[in-house]
Amino acid sequence: MHALGPSNRRQGAALRALLSETLGWEPMRGTARLAVDGVAYRVRLLARRRAMVALLCEAPLGTDLPDYAARRRLRRALVRRYPGLLALFTDAAHSEQVWSWTEPVAGVPVYCEASRRPDRLNPRLHWRLAALATRLEEAEGAQQGGTAPAGAVSAALLRLIRLRAPGLRAVVGDATVAAHVRVRRLIEESGDGAQLRAVWWALRTLRVLDPACGTGEWLLAARAALEPLYVACLERMQSAIDDLRRART
Repeated sequence: MHALGPSNRRQGAALRALLSETLGWEPMRGTARLAVDGVAYRVRLLARRRAMVALLCEAPLGTDLPDYAARRRLRRALVRRYPGLLALFTDAAHSEQVWSWTEPVAGVPVYCEASRRPDRLNPRLHWRLAALATRLEEAEGAQQGGTAPAGAVSAALLRLIRLRAPGLRAVVGDATVAAHVRVRRLIEESGDGAQLRAVWWALRTLRVLDPACGTGEWLLAARAALEPLYVACLERMQSAIDDLRRART
């Protein structure tokens, strides 16, 4: 059971003020309950910005901040109700938060996470959220990773991943089918360090050459396809480090 005491209300009000007064989001109110893996979470609406809804997902008393795998399952359940979602996960004591959202980077949706202590300022997180609305505007109507360079570099990455980690061949699948989607899923749904290291090794190893360079249009498109994959991999590695740190404390 949740106990919605003065501390919880203050945290919700502070987050709502942060989003509305500092970042220009429209305040929202409302509560709901969401059960995932047998754990009941309180979900509170905070604010809205364009097509995105920000909400706070509170762990019940006696439980810690949900780990990365649990946060992904919670997000999948929440996205069914709110397709554009900025989810703030917190433990019962509100001692730490993880902010998660899907951000269009170079025209490709990338899952992002950032940790925040309620009693500390995180300028980088504030800057990223302030820029999120602009990125969403720029991405409207854009094709999501369907260009020839995106497919070519992603297929090459999948071949390198299979070379590095033969045990992932069944997970990687056919490198010619929706390769950019498969690479993102390998990053975001990685359950162990070996899979994530294989993707990072492939990203660091891949080289793109264009003998008929011309104006460099193909190379720029390849860079735009690779950038979100780098971002997603770095975000996932940081989340893994944060989860390990929490488990040791």
